[in-house]
Amino acid sequence: MTGTNSADKILNVLDLFTDKCSALTVEEMMEQLGYTRPTMYRYLRSLKDVGLVTSVGNSVYSLGPRATEMDYLISRSDPLVRLGLTHLKALTDTYLCTALLVKWYGDKLLCVASDYSTPLPITSYPRGKPMPITRGAISRSILANLPRKQLLIRVESDFSEFKMIGLGDTKEDILKSFREIKHKKIATAREEITRGSMGTAHVVFDSNNFPLASICVTIAINPFSESLLPNIINDVREKCDKLTHELTNS
Repeated sequence: MTGTNSADKILNVLDLFTDKCSALTVEEMMEQLGYTRPTMYRYLRSLKDVGLVTSVGNSVYSLGPRATEMDYLISRSDPLVRLGLTHLKALTDTYLCTALLVKWYGDKLLCVASDYSTPLPITSYPRGKPMPITRGAISRSILANLPRKQLLIRVESDFSEFKMIGLGDTKEDILKSFREIKHKKIATAREEITRGSMGTAHVVFDSNNFPLASICVTIAINPFSESLLPNIINDVREKCDKLTHELTNS
């Protein structure tokens, strides 16, 4: 929902920029937000003055260099990233894999850190690119640990998607699948996001025991990698439990 005060309205401009739409004309922004031309230019001027947007052509704008600077500051100051990188590195030192740290915020899953020991990362989602909320081990590890009321809302809104990937044929079946994931303290998925890969993920909690993030090991599917799955499961659980302890006691 878009905001109604001036601060909210100017932030609404930033929300227009996405992975699929990284540059917009003034007319496109006016059409989506319903702002008048003078208001639109006033907000763009304010955002441009602080470097949050930049002009890339005739009345075309994209995110500006301040966004890059802020991402750098986050990577240095966020304890989740700072502490989590150590655990990702431990996983990539042990397995030929890509290890991801994915944060849950609002209604999104966002990769905030990664490490890999393969020639190329085994992932379709680098740092900063939102991930699907209904597919993959990362999503399931987070959703399984949401309070029942929030999980129920998600199951009802995305029922057809959960059914299609085999979590159950009814709402109760899907809820049962999530309860099992929560009980086992692990979520796995094969080729739901990246072809030829398997993900193994567990959740990281905040001080209120609410799901904050997920650590996932992604490996290429082959007989050798399948034989490593029990060890990967134990290691992912251990790293997540350690990171939860470090975050809640720092």
